[in-house]
Amino acid sequence: MQRSQFGAENRGAAPVIGVVLMVSIAVILAAAVGGYVLNEGDQIPENVPQASFSYDYDDTENVTITHTGGDSIDNGTIEILIDGAEAYPNPAASTNVTDPKGWDGTIGSGDSVELYNDSSHPIAEGGETVRIVWNDPDGGSSTTIGQSEWPN
Repeated sequence: MQRSQFGAENRGAAPVIGVVLMVSIAVILAAAVGGYVLNEGDQIPENVPQASFSYDYDDTENVTITHTGGDSIDNGTIEILIDGAEAYPNPAASTNVTDPKGWDGTIGSGDSVELYNDSSHPIAEGGETVRIVWNDPDGGSSTTIGQSEWPN
């Protein structure tokens, strides 16, 4: 009995094609993931102001924050948070801040803002984080540009 030679030369083709397809799929997936990751880096704002601030705590009840150097900043892009609650420009009830004074228009070196407690409750008890947050005017992101810990 003689065997047919039909297909004898093609026996290794199926595994080779399978490997080529698997490598192609891996390359396409790697390109897609890489493209996504690289595009995420474009969303970090390049125009974040570089500024430094000093924090003057008065009897651990009030704080004066002064812009001590660096870029000038538009007041409309700044907020101050005490343990995550907004204390400036629109104080949340949980911060006990009343009528913050200062910072109008452009904030430059030497400009200060004063956060006062209400008459019966201190703004913070001590150990809370005070953060100055810059919000990108083009939307979408915010960056902490200053931070201090409230003294005990």
